[in-house]
Amino acid sequence: MLTQIIELHLYAIELKLKSYERVMLLLEEKLLEFGFEKKMLNTFVRQLDDNRIQNIGFTFANCGQKYSFYLNPVIGVAYKNVNRLAAQLNNALPFKYPEYVYATISTPLGYLMPENTFKEWKFSNPEDVEKEANSMADAIIEYGLPYLNEFSDEDNLVYGLECDKFHIGEVKYDLLPIFYYLRGNNERALQCIENAIKILGQVHSQEDYEILERLAADNGELYVEDNKSLNAYMIFVENFKRMIGMKSCKGEVLQ
Repeated sequence: MLTQIIELHLYAIELKLKSYERVMLLLEEKLLEFGFEKKMLNTFVRQLDDNRIQNIGFTFANCGQKYSFYLNPVIGVAYKNVNRLAAQLNNALPFKYPEYVYATISTPLGYLMPENTFKEWKFSNPEDVEKEANSMADAIIEYGLPYLNEFSDEDNLVYGLECDKFHIGEVKYDLLPIFYYLRGNNERALQCIENAIKILGQVHSQEDYEILERLAADNGELYVEDNKSLNAYMIFVENFKRMIGMKSCKGEVLQ
């Protein structure tokens, strides 16, 4: 009995693997027409120049289903100079795959489609793999490529960050100062940092504090949770200000 269960499990894994490999092959054929090459970690990239790379990656899930898997295409643009500075200013450890260039800005494909919601493509029946893969490739081409082209233009990307066009959370607070720094506009970069500090510092509203004060009246202590987001951001801020100081004093830029 145990042997049969193991054999069925291995068979399910083999089916998934074959279907996944077929999906990647079909995508490779489609995206090659638009200048994309398949790279490591099953990403497809189109290099525009030495600094900008368009990136199409996928998240994988099986949702506990033995014979099915789900793919979510993630569309992004990498600015290598921005990524490099962001890593340095956040004291980031070296990436496990140094040859892999991660996207500076990215979004799941579903949010670029008319439905504007998270979308996965389900692959379960081997006979339907080609149909689903083509459907996903067509959606990437129709909705993903315009996004890549729009935000491969740095002016469009900076404007999008300023207008909160991207749902990227606190990453924005790093990116805007870096882009302005690289453009030689340290004044605007520092303004963005100060705005970010104000926003991150607003962990508790006035109403929150009033509730905390009433609770403190019972035991005589007012406890406010440590602001981890702001503490982490201040590492970036201090490194950024040090970098600007180095440049102004010595004419050097961090490499």
